[in-house]
Amino acid sequence: MERIYDTYAALQKVLALDASLLPSLHVMVDKEQVVDLLANSAQEHGIVVGREDIAQCIGEALAEEALQ
Repeated sequence: MERIYDTYAALQKVLALDASLLPSLHVMVDKEQVVDLLANSAQEHGIVVGREDIAQCIGEALAEEALQ
């Protein structure tokens, strides 16, 4: 579970550094596109986070949203 929180924190940093990603993320429906966009942006900003971790974090967020 700690790994998910670390990934979430890394993704928050990515979005804080590159807020221009937000409009693109809102229109994307393919999870792999979202993962690629976030992973590439993280790499550009020197933030180490794996694609698998990003995908898992997105999956957890979607599952939590579905429960609400």
